[in-house]
Amino acid sequence: MKVPNIIVQLVHIDGPYKGRIDEFTDEVITIGRDPKCHLAFPKDMNIISRRHAEIRREGNRFKIIDFSTNGTFIRGEVIEEAYLKNGDVIVFSEEGPKVSFLTMVKEAKVESEETLDRPAEEPVAAPAPERPVPPPPRVPKEPPVVVSFTVQYGPSIHTFKQASIKIGSDQRCDFILQEPGIAAFHVEVFYQNGHYWIKDLSGEARALLNDRPLINPTVLRYGDLITLVRGGTVFEYMGDGKLSQKVPAVQQPPVQTPQPAQVPPAQPLYQSLHIILDNVYNTSHL
Repeated sequence: MKVPNIIVQLVHIDGPYKGRIDEFTDEVITIGRDPKCHLAFPKDMNIISRRHAEIRREGNRFKIIDFSTNGTFIRGEVIEEAYLKNGDVIVFSEEGPKVSFLTMVKEAKVESEETLDRPAEEPVAAPAPERPVPPPPRVPKEPPVVVSFTVQYGPSIHTFKQASIKIGSDQRCDFILQEPGIAAFHVEVFYQNGHYWIKDLSGEARALLNDRPLINPTVLRYGDLITLVRGGTVFEYMGDGKLSQKVPAVQQPPVQTPQPAQVPPAQPLYQSLHIILDNVYNTSHL
């Protein structure tokens, strides 16, 4: 008699474990940042909840249940729970890690009563032991990337040790900015795949990136200018997650050059001699 043994494969197609394949035979597969989870994502990946989701086996079917804050997406739609099909792509949090769900059936043999009643077969001489193969050299793991954001606004500097920050006027934002035209949730700056990104949260593309409306999530480059509202505050991206308020230059009034004093033109020499002779003549006849 044969009993089906279903192996669940999660193929990482995007995220910190891209290219890795995890296999599970458990009835319940837990997923999250908690190190005790079967699939444990890095602790500093804050877009993933500590207990994000579970995959539960129900007979020969598998159901995924979401427990997260940022949501779980199947076939592009956020779900609370759903039955999985082979090839389904699961996204843990919007713009988060992506895995492909696959199953593989492995038949496990179970001895029947007839097999137990058979006489024991004569032992067969064991083959000569093979020469042991040395294990492959251990490759040191790369240290986890420490993500941080720094925002300089006026005389204040704000530092955040997390994978994303939200900027807006709502008190739930990481960086609160009370200025005219700022939406409750205005923009989000986040770290993903080795780059810092920015995306619009207002739904109206109020923010400008280098004087162009911010419509799609965009990788930030050194020197990019982020205008939160046209005519409002402008931040300059200084690299490595640093935003600095750009203060407009104060225009100095033009310096006036003093004009030289007007000097009356000199009289011709013959006119000066004529005046002197007239004075001498008048004096001698007095």
